[in-house]
Amino acid sequence: MDPLAKGPDLCSDCLPLSRFPITWARAAGIYQGPLQRAIVGMKFAGRRSLAVPLADLLVESMKNGLYSGHAAFDFACPVPLHPQRLQERGFNQSELIARYFCEKTGLDLDTTPLERTRPTLPQVLLPPEQRLKNVRGAFDLSPDADVQGKQVLLIDDLYTTGSTLKECARVLRRGGAAEVYVLTLARPRPPWMTPDRREE
Repeated sequence: MDPLAKGPDLCSDCLPLSRFPITWARAAGIYQGPLQRAIVGMKFAGRRSLAVPLADLLVESMKNGLYSGHAAFDFACPVPLHPQRLQERGFNQSELIARYFCEKTGLDLDTTPLERTRPTLPQVLLPPEQRLKNVRGAFDLSPDADVQGKQVLLIDDLYTTGSTLKECARVLRRGGAAEVYVLTLARPRPPWMTPDRREE
């Protein structure tokens, strides 16, 4: 499995690494083919059972050395939905995936540290330059959050521009988390990946 980016997360001209809230971000696959259909089916067709094989994909990623050389995580935390979106969908796909992932790996699951404080537009509907503004201030620490000094694994289904995950990580780091790592099911096909290297 490839990391989201090779080399430094961001160049020093864009944003000092010391201020970048995510220690590293990894995806188990490319958002295309069967993986894309499974994610869409779970999120928008209500096929909750797909969370099990999707969580298995994350587990296999771990077995294949995705976490090699990194500190042990204190707990996993899914990206929360706003209560309005949760009521509409009936479930949080990231929480389902994280729950099965933790059951299979023995990692503690904590669904409480983050709260979504306001509804946001679906990121997929926005151009990249508007996505950060869309989620800025949309998350906060819950009153009972205990993240001080913790190594947090943030789990979500997709990493596109990373705006949502960066905002979540920023809130966790502001609350005292030592490190925030990101694990997602998929990411877009990077421009440098030629068609014959796609995972169909």
